[in-house]
Amino acid sequence: MTDLPDLPDDQAVEDDELSLVDLVDHVLNKGVVLAGRATIAIADIDLIYLGLNVVLASVEAARRTAGLDREPS
Repeated sequence: MTDLPDLPDDQAVEDDELSLVDLVDHVLNKGVVLAGRATIAIADIDLIYLGLNVVLASVEAARRTAGLDREPS
């Protein structure tokens, strides 16, 4: 016997679909960090390095995470 939970039924999975509006709302409320990098090289010589760091969140979520949502005393 394993302690793993049972897999959901196919019917239950179909009922849990999110609309695009719900997905964007969830992402903005929680926030997302995207990070990536790419290197363009010729003959094993690196010519261009691209680094990407993106934070996507609503202003309220960012302030809440940073602890700035408290009222001044």
